[in-house]
Amino acid sequence: MGFGMRWMNFAGDSRRERRQAEGATGERGFSGILAATQNFSKRFARDESGAVIILVGLVIIVLSLFAGVAFDSARGYLLKSKLSGALDAAGLAGGRVMDLPAVQRNADINAYFQANFPPGFMGATTPPLAITDNATEEDAATELTVTANATVGTTLMRLLGIDDMTVAARAVIRRQVRGLEVVMVLDNTGSMCSPCSKLEDMRTAALSLVDILYGPKETIPNLWVGLVPFVHSVNVGNNHTDWLVQAPAGPPAYPNVNVAACLPVDDDNPARYDVCQQHLTTPVDHGHGNDDTLPWYHPDYYVTSPALSYPPANIAWKGCVEARIRPDTGSDITDDPPSVRLFRPYLFPQTHIDEGKDDNEWTATFQNDNATIDGDGPNIGCGQAIQALTDTKTTINTAINAMQSWRYGGTAIKQGMVWGWRALSPRWAGLWDGDPDKPLAYDAPLMDKALIVLTDGEQVCWNRKNFPGTDPGDYNAHGRYIWGRLHTNYNAASPITNKSGCENELDSRLVQLCNNIKTASAGSIKIYTIMVEVVSGSLETMFRNCATKPEWFFQAPDSSDLEAIFQTIANELAQLRVAE
Repeated sequence: MGFGMRWMNFAGDSRRERRQAEGATGERGFSGILAATQNFSKRFARDESGAVIILVGLVIIVLSLFAGVAFDSARGYLLKSKLSGALDAAGLAGGRVMDLPAVQRNADINAYFQANFPPGFMGATTPPLAITDNATEEDAATELTVTANATVGTTLMRLLGIDDMTVAARAVIRRQVRGLEVVMVLDNTGSMCSPCSKLEDMRTAALSLVDILYGPKETIPNLWVGLVPFVHSVNVGNNHTDWLVQAPAGPPAYPNVNVAACLPVDDDNPARYDVCQQHLTTPVDHGHGNDDTLPWYHPDYYVTSPALSYPPANIAWKGCVEARIRPDTGSDITDDPPSVRLFRPYLFPQTHIDEGKDDNEWTATFQNDNATIDGDGPNIGCGQAIQALTDTKTTINTAINAMQSWRYGGTAIKQGMVWGWRALSPRWAGLWDGDPDKPLAYDAPLMDKALIVLTDGEQVCWNRKNFPGTDPGDYNAHGRYIWGRLHTNYNAASPITNKSGCENELDSRLVQLCNNIKTASAGSIKIYTIMVEVVSGSLETMFRNCATKPEWFFQAPDSSDLEAIFQTIANELAQLRVAE
C-alpha cells in the first residue's frame, strides 16, 4: 500500500474512532475529544509505516529550529535593549562634560557605560566604544555620537551553523541652548566665609555653570547671564541715582525734634538716641517724593541732586538701597520699576558700631573706607554691585570672581531674590544698561528665563551687641527693627519692633515673593533654589515650595557639592537630550 493510501486509512480510522467517541458521549465535548486523542495515539503507536515517523521527525526539526531562532532572537533583543540604555546614559554623561578635553570626556562616557552594561553581561563581548563629536577649531561641540556593539554566542541557532550574533546601538546627544536670560542670586553674607572655602566653592560652581552654557565661546547669540550678590541689602550700582528719592538740600523740619541734638546720633547715649527716634517713628509729610509719608530715617540722610551730601563731609554713595516697605503696600516684593516707586539710599547711621572703637567714627580716617569688608563708613555692609544681564562670558566671570563676604545687617534672601526678579523683569527693560530690549518680554519666542537662588542660612535681623538700654537692632535694608518700619502683613497697625518678629515677617514675605514671581511671569521664570551647609526645616520648606519643580530644589550638605549642582542646573538650561 502506498504512503498516501496508508495516510488516508490512518486518518479514516481516526475519524471513525472520533465518531465512536462522539456517539458514546452524545456530543462533541471534551470527553469525546479526549477519547479520540487516546485512540489516535494508540493507532500511531501500532502503525508500522516509517514514512509517518520520518515526517514527524522533520516537523520536529523544523519546529526546533524555529524555537531556537525565537529563543536566540529574544536574547538578542534583550542584549540590544540593555546596550541601548547603557549607551544613552553614557552619552548623556559625556554631553554634560562636552566642553572638557576629549580624554576626560571619554573617560566619563566609558565609566557610565560600564556601570550600566557590566563586562560579561549575558556572556557578551564588547569592543571599545566609538566616540565622535562635531567640534571645530573655532566652535565647541554641540553634538556627540557614541556607538557600540556586543557579540554573544547562540544556543539552538548553532544547528543552522550560526555560532554567535552581534547587536549594535548608537546614541546621538545634542545640546541645544535656546535663548536664555539667567540670573544667579548668591549669598555674600559673612557666614559664607566661615570657612571661606564655602565662598570659594560657590565661585567655582557659578563659573562651571557659565562654562557649560558658553563653552569656549565669548558670546553666544541670545544668551545673557546676570549676578545679584546679596547680604541684607543689595547694591544696584551707584550710577542709578535717578532711582532714588530726592530730599531737600538742607535738614527737613521735624515736629518737636531738636535736629541739632541728633547730630551725630550716638548709640552709646540711650537718652539721646530716644529723642532722635521721634522723627523715625512719626509719619511726616516732607513734600519730596512718592514715599514722603514715611519717616525720613535720620536727619543726616538728605540727598542733593546729583550727589549725596553727608555731614561732616561728602561721602560717596556706594549703591545699596533700602527696601520699599510702606505698610500699606507690598512694593518691597514686586517688580515695580522706579517710575512707580523710588528707593531710599542705604547709608549706615553715624553711630557707634563696635565696642572698642573710637566714638568719633565719622572722621576722615574711615570715611573713604567704605568699599572694604572691614570698613566703618556709611556704606558698611553694602556689598558688590549687581552685574546686570550681559552676553559676554568674561564680564560675568569677572563679577563672579570678585564676590566677597560682607558683615553687618544680617541676611535677607527676600532682598536678593526680589532684585534678581527685577534683573529679569521686562518692566525694567532699558533701565539697567540702556538697552530697551533687555530684559526681554516673558513671552519672547524661543526664550527662557531662569532665577537661581543660593543661601547658606536663614533670614536674620541682627541685634546690636552690648547696646546700653533698649536694643535697636542692626541697621539693614529695612532699617533698625526698633524703628518699626516692618509691619506684620503690611498692616499699619502692627509695626514690628523686635528681632523674632522681623525675621518671621521676612520669611512670610519671601513666600509671597516666590508666588508673585510665578504669577507675574506666568511661569516663564524657572526658579532653582539651593541650600548649602544649612539644616533648617522651615527654610527647606520655603525653598522647596519656591522652586518651580520639586527636583529644582537642591541641598548641598557640603559646599564641595555645589559644583555638581550648578552643572546639573546648567545642563537643564542647556537642554541636553538624546537626539537619536
